[in-house]
Amino acid sequence: MMIATLTARPDMAPVPRVEIQLQEMDAYDGGGAGAAPTGSLDGGSPGATGPEATGGTAQMVTVKVPDDTAHITLWRRDGSRRREVRGVIGAAFSFDGFGALDREAGRGVASAYELECHTVFHGSVTLPIGSVIMPAPAERYETVIQQPLNPRLRAVVTETAANVESITRQAPLDLVPVEGKSFPRLVGFGPRQGLSGVQFSFEVPDRATAAAVWATLGDEEHPQLAAWLVRSMHPLLPPVFFCEVRDLQEVDFDLAYGGTRSRFVAVVSEIAAPAPALTTPAVRYSDLVAAFGPSYDEIGTALPRYSQWGTAWEFASAS
Repeated sequence: MMIATLTARPDMAPVPRVEIQLQEMDAYDGGGAGAAPTGSLDGGSPGATGPEATGGTAQMVTVKVPDDTAHITLWRRDGSRRREVRGVIGAAFSFDGFGALDREAGRGVASAYELECHTVFHGSVTLPIGSVIMPAPAERYETVIQQPLNPRLRAVVTETAANVESITRQAPLDLVPVEGKSFPRLVGFGPRQGLSGVQFSFEVPDRATAAAVWATLGDEEHPQLAAWLVRSMHPLLPPVFFCEVRDLQEVDFDLAYGGTRSRFVAVVSEIAAPAPALTTPAVRYSDLVAAFGPSYDEIGTALPRYSQWGTAWEFASAS
């Protein structure tokens, strides 16, 4: 048996995220009866809310991972959309422990996670590993936009009153006239597509935030994918969606009068998650070097398991 722990982190470091960890149950052994419970961790009963963590709660459940699991794929469902967690698609699995960071979870909505185990002898087995709710922002109009392939390129913006007044979802079909008939035949079986031609409008308070918005889409020296991951609390929008950003317009609000505010307008359409197997490491080797020293021995003394090297998130950006 293993313990799956989901922890919501709503702070902007660099974006709201969910930490996912899998550890063997003996990793939480607190000793025998009457012994001092060294290294124990009280997570509550399976499926219950566990200990408080900074910025959210840790949800813990027990899960039986097949013994012959070689690779795993992690899935997240929020609202009506089910997506693979970026970077955890056919990933190598070790029973010594596994950790991942989902930097695309929605806010104010339950994110349910499933572990798809690719086994040696039994095919694929999918196991639910719990759900967690990322706290909603204090302001309903607060929206996070980020570059899907680099979450460090992000901006926190404020939706305007004219933002997303309507949505359109098209169905791929054709009407074919039939000779001698009054009505055409329908050719096309769907499914209905995602959002199309959405008028997206938001405001930024200063020039630094405006620069951050443009940086999400890159420039000549630092090109980026022409796409956004948007996390919005708008009632007509999904809590999380990817969109193409073909044209982005910045409009003066009060700059001409010595102010700092401007507005952005874009007409976007929803797309599939771009390159979902690619991810930017949350903890880099340079971060561990800055925290513990330049040698493998120094890092290994502080983090004995190699699986801990990629999940020591408290040391992210230490370099």
